[in-house]
Amino acid sequence: MNIADILKDRKSIAKAITEIEEGNTELATEALRGIRGAWVIGVTGVPGSGKSTLISKIALKLALEGKKIGILGIDPTSPFSGGAVLGDRIRMRELNKFENVFIRSISTGGKLGGMSYHTPDIVNVLDAAGFDTIFIETVGTGQDEVDVMNIANTVLVVIVPTLGDEVQVIKAGQLEIGDIFILNKSDQGAADEKIKEMTLIMKERKDGWIPRIVKSVAVRNQGIDEILRLIVEHREFIERNGLKKNKLRQRILYTIKQHALNRMDEIMKNEEIEVYIEKVMSGKDISKVIDEIMLEMGVGYGKRGKD
Repeated sequence: MNIADILKDRKSIAKAITEIEEGNTELATEALRGIRGAWVIGVTGVPGSGKSTLISKIALKLALEGKKIGILGIDPTSPFSGGAVLGDRIRMRELNKFENVFIRSISTGGKLGGMSYHTPDIVNVLDAAGFDTIFIETVGTGQDEVDVMNIANTVLVVIVPTLGDEVQVIKAGQLEIGDIFILNKSDQGAADEKIKEMTLIMKERKDGWIPRIVKSVAVRNQGIDEILRLIVEHREFIERNGLKKNKLRQRILYTIKQHALNRMDEIMKNEEIEVYIEKVMSGKDISKVIDEIMLEMGVGYGKRGKD
């Protein structure tokens, strides 16, 4: 399968993603070279905040406008079985009737940061396939889900007023990456107080953008139009200030880094890693051992290229 095959239909896209997850680096490279600049929206936040419902409502509006929408829902991998629930297609079933909407659930593969090693590759596949907007829903584990900022043009952080001190919940990482903060389920708890609390700590970013805060009740379609307006406002800000190219370069760099880290992870899982452990314990400098592992990475890729 090559990049031209991806453009045919939804089945081809699904097959391409499966090949990517199985380690087809040639297809991943083709997808990276074929990206067109789709607008990528990362959606992260605490568990139970209604991220899937929120995405489905926003995507529905865009789908009705004729936009081509891709949605990646990332679920955590069990440390025991290695499996994942992959339930986003069920939660977003109202979108299944649209031919211009593609939904795919993927697992983290045990990787931290809220995404899998292959997430940027899959985003690139959807981008190359001509999708206008791509949503990435991270797993929902909390403060450390900041990797999505390396792929997304716009990051939505979803919180709810019933979880107590939202500032404490998000400040360790997500506070710094959110472009738009959404107080979902705002019909519960002291929503207005939470808005005031969040407003006090919002600071202008290095690029000049001041994060926005908005209330919503996604299940009732409340606040969806305002969220879409803010997404457009942020996009216009990025494009007006010439930042879109930097965002794209950041995604490309992150894609390459994930391939390197994935290869490193594969090596570290190998039984022969005991050799490296013994070298360190016998007094060899860790940096020298890392050099050997990096050399092994190069040999590994060299062998693949000859197959």
